[in-house]
Amino acid sequence: MEFGGAMGSTGGQRIPQVRYTLAGPWGSAFSVSAEAPFTTTLSPAGILSSDTQTTALPGGPGTALIPAICNGVPCTGATTMINVPNQAFAPNLTAASYWAQPWGHVDFAAVLVPTRLNDGRYFDHTYIGYGGHFSGDVKPGWFGWAKDDFLFSVVAGEGIGNYISGGWSNAVDLATNFTVPTSCPTPRPGCTGGMAASNVLANQVFGYSTNGGYQHWWTPNLRSTIAAGIAHEDVNSQLIGPMQASTATKEQWNAFVNLVWSPVAFITTGVQYMYGKRVTIANGRGQEQVLIGKWRVAF
Repeated sequence: MEFGGAMGSTGGQRIPQVRYTLAGPWGSAFSVSAEAPFTTTLSPAGILSSDTQTTALPGGPGTALIPAICNGVPCTGATTMINVPNQAFAPNLTAASYWAQPWGHVDFAAVLVPTRLNDGRYFDHTYIGYGGHFSGDVKPGWFGWAKDDFLFSVVAGEGIGNYISGGWSNAVDLATNFTVPTSCPTPRPGCTGGMAASNVLANQVFGYSTNGGYQHWWTPNLRSTIAAGIAHEDVNSQLIGPMQASTATKEQWNAFVNLVWSPVAFITTGVQYMYGKRVTIANGRGQEQVLIGKWRVAF
């Protein structure tokens, strides 16, 4: 009933793109697309997003850059504008195949996600994220229940960020130990960078999501859905440090059951119970139980 749905659901985002779709035989369709890129990297200072500039890496209110060292003492003026090294330099590429039949449908998709880390001077690393998706639904048609439906979805990939689970705000493409500029803001004798380029490490993040559900129609205007889903990412805690490991999300899952009634075509009302759980990279855990009511009038 809420807009989020089961964890692991794909979609949920509007992405600018150029797409070509070709209709095929037996209820099939094939498509390719070039989509607007957006890359997210998790660092000891927090999330770094594509092509941004900052005077302080995100680590909380008042956070300043760690100054570079000049002759054994901190340089002054180390909070001048720097480029965050996370860059999206080329469109994401997708290919998909969709097959629809009276009993339901299946679809297959793949994605390539180009990503770059470049501080403009000392290090420049390029990565290609990749992943795949399989989903569908099956109408069993048993006991004369023509509208009942099983639904499922599986996504897995490395360095694909939000493609792991559409709209999951915790999804990242890369994890890195980059935290400070690699040079002083102005050249001066004896000045060295706060982190040598050879010490900057980054890993593509492997992630997966899956969900499934069953919808039963008790009457033509009364239905229930039971579903569950999970989204998971493997982030190297040694790269991002203990602070981010204790706050950044490794895994989320939820499960819900509802009862939805449409007394007339333009009104939908009902109630839903949801249980959710979150696990941080450092294995901290939290949970929630939610009761949701809904009354909608369509015009």
